[in-house]
Parts: sequence; C-alpha cells; structure tokens
Amino acid sequence: MRYIEQAYAKINLYLDVKDKRPDGYHEIESIMQQVSLHDTVSITKNDWSDENRITSPARTTPSRQTDAILSPNVQRRFSASSL
Repeated sequence: MRYIEQAYAKINLYLDVKDKRPDGYHEIESIMQQVSLHDTVSITKNDWSDENRITSPARTTPSRQTDAILSPNVQRRFSASSL
C-alpha cells in the first residue's frame, strides 16, 4: 500500500517559543502563511519489515537525531500497523 501526499511549506510571520512541555517539545504561538512550494512525500507499507526508513532524491537524508519524523513519538503515531 502506498500513500503520496504533498507537504506544503509555510512562512512564519510571527513565532514565539513558550514553555517546554513534558514530552520535550515547546509550546509555540505563531502566525504563519502557507505557500505553494511543497515536497512530495511517499509512504509505502511493506509486508516484509516493520523497519521505518526515509529515502530521498536529495543528496542527504535526515538522521534519526535531527529529523522529527524519525523521532520515537512520531514513529509510535505512524506505526506500520496503522497504515
């Protein structure tokens, strides 16, 4: 099964970082504007592995340490069983 979505960019017109939450992220107050630039994100569920991987046509791909989509919190929300 494969899902393909467009992830549109946004511009923060105003951003105020507030207190840290118990999950390690911060509360924010922001005003943003969506723009027409986007990445195309493709998610494919495979039947032979529960491993989550990101591939990209870019020269570099994000690491587990630097990209929120690879964080354990996000991985639990989008586990292979939920696709």
